[in-house]
Amino acid sequence: MPLLHRAPAGGSYAALAPYYDDFTASYNHEAFSETLIGLASRHGLRGERALDVACGTGSSCSWLIGQGWHVEACDLSDEMLAIAAQRLPPSVALTVTDMRALPPGPNVDLITCVDDAINYLRDRDELAATLSGFARRLAPQGVAVFDLNTERTYDEMFCSTWTRTGRLATYRWHGTSPAMFRSSRQAEANLTARTRDGRLVPLGTHRQRHFSRDDIERTADAAGLCCVAAYGLGSDGQPHAHVDESLHTKVAYVAVPASPQERR
Repeated sequence: MPLLHRAPAGGSYAALAPYYDDFTASYNHEAFSETLIGLASRHGLRGERALDVACGTGSSCSWLIGQGWHVEACDLSDEMLAIAAQRLPPSVALTVTDMRALPPGPNVDLITCVDDAINYLRDRDELAATLSGFARRLAPQGVAVFDLNTERTYDEMFCSTWTRTGRLATYRWHGTSPAMFRSSRQAEANLTARTRDGRLVPLGTHRQRHFSRDDIERTADAAGLCCVAAYGLGSDGQPHAHVDESLHTKVAYVAVPASPQERR
């Protein structure tokens, strides 16, 4: 396994944690979770045990808990988990964990990793380490579902400059140019908050990498997973079996453990 460098997302989300729910207040986390679990159900999802990787402040797994799943959740940021602990029931086991090095644990029927968390991985080695961890934790009939940003999202959102007004602050996202992204497949953006009392608060530098469908499927295969489906997600909120990165804003992947024959 390659040497794991300190994940840049950790520092960014430590700064963002107190503002994260305000910054994402317009996101419909429950509807998104319901859509993704619906996709996993199309591909054999059964059971009651779930692991939510990169759970953030707990928005991504609240819907699962409400549906009766027994959930454990992990995140790289202590600060994000502290907020999740206030939101989620005490029965939810929360751990500080780097997704690139998931520790051993009981098998689960479902793994979720949402809100483009995988795009924070720096290269295919880190992607392989993460997906290998998913494969180790999944039950033989388990299902993993995760989403990534598309080229359209980087061109129109991540690499541009825009503002969003929340209850606590006005947020300014300042991204690198689309041309820089197209040459390197990497994107960087600085996020700041102007609070209601006029303070300017830096909320970290966010660095992501675009992974193509081929990147995901080949790396998953080597990690012991089989990507059984990919769906394009757009502004209509509906999953589309034909993925078009110039049209859709996210790609949702559904993966299952490879059979023993496929692992040979």
